[in-house]
Amino acid sequence: MKDLQVTLYDVFGYLLPGAVLLAAIGTFYWALFFPMSPLWLVDFSPATWIIIGLGSYVLGHFAQALANMLPWLFPRREVIANSPESRNKLLAPTLVAATKAKLCQAASVSPDGLDDAEVLATCARLAKLCDGAGTDSLYGYREGFYRGLSVAAAIFAVGLITRAIRGSTTILHDGITQPVTRAQMLFLAILLVGFSFLARRRYERFALYRAQHALISVLFGFPAKEKSSKVKAEP
Repeated sequence: MKDLQVTLYDVFGYLLPGAVLLAAIGTFYWALFFPMSPLWLVDFSPATWIIIGLGSYVLGHFAQALANMLPWLFPRREVIANSPESRNKLLAPTLVAATKAKLCQAASVSPDGLDDAEVLATCARLAKLCDGAGTDSLYGYREGFYRGLSVAAAIFAVGLITRAIRGSTTILHDGITQPVTRAQMLFLAILLVGFSFLARRRYERFALYRAQHALISVLFGFPAKEKSSKVKAEP
């Protein structure tokens, strides 16, 4: 049990996206099976909050697994970095070419036998193995955070649209009744769709930062650092 550690990825990559996904599932369940019932807001006990936290953590893994099944929406950073658009933003062709030359020299292979995608993939693996809990892992935390939130927010938006189709509703809390119209739910759904899109763009941005860091680290060497604790790998 002493080896059990909670990392930033557990919080930002699993717990927070999982909490949004839990709310989305709850909205779906409410809309499909109890469309005429109001939403009761109650004060949860500490034990209930622990159960909610554990459920959110588990659902966060499902959100990341779902993102892994959608490579056309969330491609790996090597694919993102190898696109022409990315080359014009952060990854200069000279940086990739210089790193490719160093890798070929170290492996005693011809530059013609190693394309740019393989260079990026190799540098990504080297950064993961050599950088430990350094910058590569920090970028990985942010990739997972935005990727998970993008998936969860999109599902939540669909749940709200489903709830709006079923009709208006009310929220009850401490004896106060607050009506919620279809327009309000659709407005919130639109905000969530926009948030999902922006989170995906942030995922792509940090994927590029991570690829750039890997190339520079391989080309100029990884900084020396003290031994750090184990970091959980991204899904």
